[in-house]
Amino acid sequence: MERNATSLSRIAAAILFMGIPSLDLCSAATAPVPVVDAHVHLWDLNRPEGLGWIKQDDKVLHRNFLPKDHEPIAGANRVGGVIVVQAGQSLPDNQWNLAVTAHNKSLYRGVIGNLSKVIGTPGFKPLFESLSHDPRFVGYRLSGRYQEMLGDTFYRDLQLTAERGRAIEFLVGEYRFAEIAEIARRVPNLRIILDHCGGVKLDGSPLDPKWVAALRTVAQEKNVFCKVSALYGRVEKQPAPQDITFYSPVLDLVFECFGEDRLIFGSDWPVTEATGDYASVLKLTKAYFDRKGHVVSEKLFHKNAAAFYRISDLDPNSVRHERRSAVPGTTKGIIDLSKAERPADAVELVGPNGHHLVPEGAGPTKWVFAEGILTASPMWDSVVTKDAYHDLRLHVEFNVNEVKDAKDREADGNSGVYIQKRYEVQIHNSFGIPEAEYTHSYGGSIYRQKKPDRLVSKKAGEWQTYDIAFRAARFVGGKKSENARITVFQNGELIHDDYAITGKTGAGEKEGPEPRPVKLQGHHNPVRFRNVWIQKLTLDAMPESEPR
Repeated sequence: MERNATSLSRIAAAILFMGIPSLDLCSAATAPVPVVDAHVHLWDLNRPEGLGWIKQDDKVLHRNFLPKDHEPIAGANRVGGVIVVQAGQSLPDNQWNLAVTAHNKSLYRGVIGNLSKVIGTPGFKPLFESLSHDPRFVGYRLSGRYQEMLGDTFYRDLQLTAERGRAIEFLVGEYRFAEIAEIARRVPNLRIILDHCGGVKLDGSPLDPKWVAALRTVAQEKNVFCKVSALYGRVEKQPAPQDITFYSPVLDLVFECFGEDRLIFGSDWPVTEATGDYASVLKLTKAYFDRKGHVVSEKLFHKNAAAFYRISDLDPNSVRHERRSAVPGTTKGIIDLSKAERPADAVELVGPNGHHLVPEGAGPTKWVFAEGILTASPMWDSVVTKDAYHDLRLHVEFNVNEVKDAKDREADGNSGVYIQKRYEVQIHNSFGIPEAEYTHSYGGSIYRQKKPDRLVSKKAGEWQTYDIAFRAARFVGGKKSENARITVFQNGELIHDDYAITGKTGAGEKEGPEPRPVKLQGHHNPVRFRNVWIQKLTLDAMPESEPR
């Protein structure tokens, strides 16, 4: 590797010498690899059928694990895509998994349901077809077995699965390797994956030779893949070791059997919490596969998953990075105005060639885009982001109009930036209003809560900026445990320094733990917007030197 790096450096030097614009030839081999995690569970123990495999005295797992618990962890670990795998065999929970992740489709890119109870029965096709209307239903898992023989109706359902482009996952045990190999041969266009390294059991002893031979046999079928998942969970005695040498024999085996093109990473979170946090699972897996080279790591951690589940692959530059505030739990230190360029992982909402906002309501909008500028509707209608946001950084450039002889001073050049559709940073034609008359409903205010610390609004017709860092309110057990916090710079001046927002503002939506879109308000004024971008942040991660 050192020799290759040296050669690349010499090539780069030669290119530069010849006057050709330099290329970072080493960056591809050293850039962090983004992650599609193909095995994450979410559950709510209050669901009708519950989860019987979780013991009530399990202090780690006997609680709810929902997107609000998972999303900050994903953001902190460069996870840009997730395949949610249903944790039980409840048929209604197939739809529940789709619904509970629908707010964040850019992260939760697919759901593997569980149709163990109906495959091979008349109930399979209508349920499967109904679920398949959602493109994020990428397949299902067979973790339980309800028929002794795998007859014609069973294969009929597998053929339908293949025809619809869905995949099937096996939790090896109820279904044996020989049966899975037969399925792969009889339905060659069916994509099959074995969960958890083929269901290996690890206790520190050499791998069972019969199990090894059976795995080698099924691996010969080229439509069978293997998921490098649940490394901690396959260990008989918990907590599991976190030393890569303990897992090397099984990783050596699956790499030999399936090669670099048929292995896919999955964490098995939150089951992993019985041994260690998410970062430790990722670190353990990387410790082995990073030695195979950057190309292999890319395939394991995202490219193979994109191909197998037929989801869009990750753009390494679009995956959000972990960001830490200067003071944990705050918005301090997030905004650096000396860096004027848009961050690589920020999403352009309004740019030179168009905008990526949608009407808030069901009907059409009267917002108009022309020549890089989005002008607000003269009516009472607003536009919102397509995605929902938790912690974030937002840059907005705006230009207010003037309403001469306005009977209601607040109606002059009025608009607003609604963070999570809950908290409004007011936009208003406020230039020249004396400080003594300036209220918390004028420009720069956290609407009806706090006016800006300094008055820096410009005249109507001049372009202005808001740079906003926002940390969402935190909730525990359905109750708010921490207020939302916000830092705002207006026109380069600090006007709110990590202010704790006490509740929703004005017409904002009710506070809650779920991420929500950002809204640009239409308030009967043709306020103009340009160069608007947003960056997802994760502001809860602690420095690695601190305990998690």
